[in-house]
Amino acid sequence: MKLSLEEALLGFSRDVEQLDGRKVKITRQTVTQHGDVQRVIGEGMPEHNFPSNKGDLLVDYQIQMPNKLTPKQVEGFRQLFSEGA
Repeated sequence: MKLSLEEALLGFSRDVEQLDGRKVKITRQTVTQHGDVQRVIGEGMPEHNFPSNKGDLLVDYQIQMPNKLTPKQVEGFRQLFSEGA
């Protein structure tokens, strides 16, 4: 799943449509790192010969960094990071 920098830092909630048309809500309220993998138990593909049993859904996160920042955004990040020092 591709996330914006804002979603990666502040959390998000999204519906993911499964192959069978079901929608699964994926929610994170913590910081998400590029390459993190979240396991959603029982929301994956059905087991062979036992379609009522479902495996786990693995969500692999990719963080999309902005290509550029406005001067106001740059200053905001500088203030934010200098406060944490």
